[in-house]
Amino acid sequence: MHLGAPVPRHHLAWIAAGDWSAGLRTGLEPGVVAILDTWFRAGRPAVVRRRAPGEPPAGLALGVPLPPSHGRQRIGFVLDPAAVRALEPPPPLAQAIPSAPARWQAPLQVLHIEARSIGIELRVYGSLLWQHLSGESYVTERSDVDLLLRAASAAALRAGLALLAQWEQGTGLRADGEVLLPDGAAVAWRELHGAPARVLVKSPTAAELRPVADVWRALARGHA
Repeated sequence: MHLGAPVPRHHLAWIAAGDWSAGLRTGLEPGVVAILDTWFRAGRPAVVRRRAPGEPPAGLALGVPLPPSHGRQRIGFVLDPAAVRALEPPPPLAQAIPSAPARWQAPLQVLHIEARSIGIELRVYGSLLWQHLSGESYVTERSDVDLLLRAASAAALRAGLALLAQWEQGTGLRADGEVLLPDGAAVAWRELHGAPARVLVKSPTAAELRPVADVWRALARGHA
């Protein structure tokens, strides 16, 4: 696969059949490669993450978070894009709701419907995503639901941030997650809702503090 631009964090990378390990750009122990091979042969993806300092500049920075049965080990590696057959954003929240704990399902359905009604698209990542994709047990009583927000407008986003805060208060559940910016970077929804002077913005290659006013201006321009 040819990459024309940086791939956003949280995108899913589906690995090509065959000797994918020949495309590794970072050294991994044989036992770790074997674990990943089993994972990929089961039809499970890796996730795009931010490149760590010192990692090779060429290739996709990927990760695989193993389930509690494997000690919640997180395997990070850099892979030649030629070994990737497809890249796609994480699934909509609605698709993953049936994989959530029973007590989460009704509140999440309400959140999905209300968010959609005000122009907010919600996608899921984190423990609920991996439980949905793998069928393994990832979500615990202490888990948050991790969400990616994309808004139809800056006004819709302001309404969406208020909706999430109200949803948490009303359900007792905790929604973690990020707002996607027009340039592919992201900022924690809770930070943006808190309206500090500066917020931490994460891109595929870096994390930096930006004035919150600049973030809102970028959002307004992106939806103009």
